[in-house]
Amino acid sequence: MYDHVNGGMVNVYPIWIEKTDKAYKYEKITFSDGTVLKVVNSHALFDVNRKKFIDVSNSEEFNIGTSVYKIENDKLKIVNVTNIEYIDEEVKYYHIVSTQYYNVIANDLLTSDILSGTCNIYGYAEDALYPESYKEICKGKRLDYKYINGLPYYLFKGLNLENGIELIKRMNTEFLFNYLTTNLKEPITKNNSRYFIITTSEDEVTNKNIGAFLYREGSFYKVPYINGEKYYKDTSSKKIYKSGDLIKVTNSIHLELQNNKI
Repeated sequence: MYDHVNGGMVNVYPIWIEKTDKAYKYEKITFSDGTVLKVVNSHALFDVNRKKFIDVSNSEEFNIGTSVYKIENDKLKIVNVTNIEYIDEEVKYYHIVSTQYYNVIANDLLTSDILSGTCNIYGYAEDALYPESYKEICKGKRLDYKYINGLPYYLFKGLNLENGIELIKRMNTEFLFNYLTTNLKEPITKNNSRYFIITTSEDEVTNKNIGAFLYREGSFYKVPYINGEKYYKDTSSKKIYKSGDLIKVTNSIHLELQNNKI
C-alpha cells in the first residue's frame, strides 16, 4: 500500500478480507498508458487534481480525462482516464480493509476499497500525503474502541481512529454502521479474541501453516534471533527491531531483514 505519511510503498497485511462475492456488471476503465482496471460498486481512485479519493461510479467527478496516481518504481506517476466501458457481465470480487492507510494498489493504481468519503477523513496535501494537521491529530488524546458506538472494529483499526477524538466528530457513524454491517465482516477471531498476522521476510508462509503466524491482540511477539549485526525493519511503521525485542500486537506486521548495521 501507499504510505500517506512518508510517501512510497509499504508492505502490510489486510486487517480484513471479505470472501469472494459476485457482481453482474462492472466498469472497465482504460488509462493513458494502456493500463486497464475493472471495478465494481463504489470503489475509488485517487484524483490528483481534487486531492482525494473519488467514487468511480460518480460520473460527475470521475470521467474521461480524470487524472489519477499510478505507482511506478515506488513513486507516483500521473495517468489519465481515456475510456470507460460499462460491462453487463458476471464478475467475482472481494473487499479489502487495510491495516494502516486504507488504500489498496490495484494494477499499480492508487485505489481504495469502498466509501471514498471515509478514506478522505484526514484530507490530503501534495503527492497524496496527509496534511500537517494529521500530525496534530496524532498528538491528541488517544481514543479507546470501547467508547465507539456502532463502528466496526476493523474500520476503527484500519483508519487509525485511536489517533484522536477529533476524528470521530468528522464521521457519520450512523451511516457507516448501517452500511458496513450489511457489507463487511469482522476480522479473524478465536475464542472471542482478535488475531493478527505477523511474519518476517525469513518465514516460509503457506496456506497450510498460516495459523502459526496468528497472534492474539494484546499479546507480545518476540523478534526471532538474528545472527550478526542484522536487524528487522517494520515495513509499515519503519521501526527497527533487534533479536529478542518484544512487540505488542495491535495490528498485522511484516518485518524485513536488513543486512546493514543500525
